[in-house]
Amino acid sequence: MSKSSIFQKTNIFETLQDYDCFLTDESKIKQLIERFKQDQSEISTALICQNSGGELTYRVPFVRILYVLQGTIRITIDAKLVEYSAGCFIIASPATEIFYSELEDDTEVMTLLFKKDFFDLVLVNQLADYPLFYDFIHYVMTEKEQKSNYFFFACKPEDDTRYLALILLKEILSHKKNSPYKVVRAAFLLLIAELDRLKDISLILKESVVSSNMLVGEILKYIQLHYDVVTLQHLSDIFGLHPNYLSGLIKENTGKLFSQHLAEVRLEKAVYLLLNTNLSISKISEMLGYMDKGYFFKLFKKHFQMSPRKYRLAYQKEVQPPQ
Repeated sequence: MSKSSIFQKTNIFETLQDYDCFLTDESKIKQLIERFKQDQSEISTALICQNSGGELTYRVPFVRILYVLQGTIRITIDAKLVEYSAGCFIIASPATEIFYSELEDDTEVMTLLFKKDFFDLVLVNQLADYPLFYDFIHYVMTEKEQKSNYFFFACKPEDDTRYLALILLKEILSHKKNSPYKVVRAAFLLLIAELDRLKDISLILKESVVSSNMLVGEILKYIQLHYDVVTLQHLSDIFGLHPNYLSGLIKENTGKLFSQHLAEVRLEKAVYLLLNTNLSISKISEMLGYMDKGYFFKLFKKHFQMSPRKYRLAYQKEVQPPQ
């Protein structure tokens, strides 16, 4: 059995050396996957690949999390070639083809596999707090004609995601002895929660492939969070989509052009600020991203049939000054 240097550096996981999960030969990996496929009692499994010596091309008909523990790999994913180093996560649907080769000595790559039965009703309901992942799992569970969907997360090796991934690995491997699946699912949820927390800085959407429904949800959420500075070109750069295609997606899902949707988001925020603060209308206009107060005034009046000042006077309850 190979020794994993990553575990030698992490004392809490020394017991994992007792598990036969370190593989170097692709034929053994394929045998493990086939046994997992045939074993109806198992709904998750795991392996760590090290020193494979060539490109690994095995196929996986399950939800997969691939994590680079250390080193660098070259990945061909649905015919797209990329390189990733330690800290990288890929979460992929069963239809996604991932081939990879190690570019450095002592590279270690963790693979976690999950059958559909792993995602029971309780876990799926818990995932609802993380819409990107909920939509991904819902798609995998419900779509009859599966298409490739995957996310790239460029996390740092020192991020908490590393330790949460190792905990999940440990619980999956421990399950065969004494760890119930509710513990494995809890560990899975902890990792997803941390990836969701980091997604604004670590999710590389330009190198991810997601269904239009999942993508639109992230686009609209981004507009909600960055309404004061967002532009169509900025969205295009962030999500790696042509502005015209991006605008079409927004219109298809909201019934409005990007500019119209953004204006509505800003006006909703304007109403909140008018009714819940004593900020000046000029300051509110600036906070919304409108440097021209006159334009904001005109837009507000057109939408609400009254000026911002009259709207405030008509509907605002007295805002108490802070104590």
